[in-house]
Amino acid sequence: MVMNLTRLFVALSVAYIVTSHQAFGATVTKVDQKKSIVEVDTGGDSSLTVGTKVCIYNGSTKIACGKIAKVKGNRALVKVSRNKIGGVEISFLVSIPDTTGSPGGAAPSDSAARSDIKVGYIPTLIPAATYEKLLYVNHNNEAVQTIWKSTGPTGLSFFGAGAEAGIGLGAISITFGARYSLYREFTGQSNYSATDTSLYAETSQKASALGVWFDTYFVHAQLGKSFVLKLGTGLDIDISSMTLTVFQKSDAGDENPLATASSKLTVGSLRVSLPLEYRFSPTGLALSFGTHILVPVFKSGPAAQAEVTDAGAIRALRDTAAADDLILSIKHTKPSAAAHLFIAASIGI
Repeated sequence: MVMNLTRLFVALSVAYIVTSHQAFGATVTKVDQKKSIVEVDTGGDSSLTVGTKVCIYNGSTKIACGKIAKVKGNRALVKVSRNKIGGVEISFLVSIPDTTGSPGGAAPSDSAARSDIKVGYIPTLIPAATYEKLLYVNHNNEAVQTIWKSTGPTGLSFFGAGAEAGIGLGAISITFGARYSLYREFTGQSNYSATDTSLYAETSQKASALGVWFDTYFVHAQLGKSFVLKLGTGLDIDISSMTLTVFQKSDAGDENPLATASSKLTVGSLRVSLPLEYRFSPTGLALSFGTHILVPVFKSGPAAQAEVTDAGAIRALRDTAAADDLILSIKHTKPSAAAHLFIAASIGI
């Protein structure tokens, strides 16, 4: 199911890029400040010929105007005055102005979208998949419903990194990204024997997650000269893996394995993204701080397996298999909502 959805989104994205290129008109692809030359992708617009006056817009704000000096295929060179070239950035809209000086044709009201590459730090505030942190429960050789006690669900992940590629399409942009998150290892101890206080059970749980996402940004609000606030929605796929080991240990240093388990879960979510960018014009560099809210809508799994070797625990669980008890206690599942940040540096391309 995940692969089918991924293929569908890729196919739709490719089709969208192909069909949208004409619709959103010409855009700036390169700025040469020394020569005061702006290179433009004309998008196949036949009206953009040598000698034609065009203007460059950031949203509905006119940044500069000039005449086309050269056209070759879908590329045009526009000569711009030296005192205006500094305000021109990649992905700004280029069009023939109408009589009012506004962008001609059906130009969008906001064209702060741009193509870029982004790399940064991704802390997880609420994970897209949760599991319980477990401790072994002493059963005193009596029949019990479970031999595990939860100390709470998995929490924050302060170690995460990711990268994103964005494609500017006039007033909108689409992005594809990937991330890796490593969750803090949980280690807990509990009494193993009611009579021998030198014996204890030690649990260790480790988890990590790989994620990919696709976003469409349909709002790029220019805030002053350098800030751009973006709003978009998309699809997020998170694949989390968790391992658990439990050992019976003693103060003397002895240890024996009691249980092991592993679990993998894939969660698909709808996402809302709200990044704020500070752009260092005209270098193409930018810093961004993004908040991303996820609403999980489907899951695949968990694919889990467990083994309990503690003979006393096996006898105490008279109504449930010990391995099933452990898997059920882990509760590896999707939450009702998730969130992470994306603090990154980017460069326009």
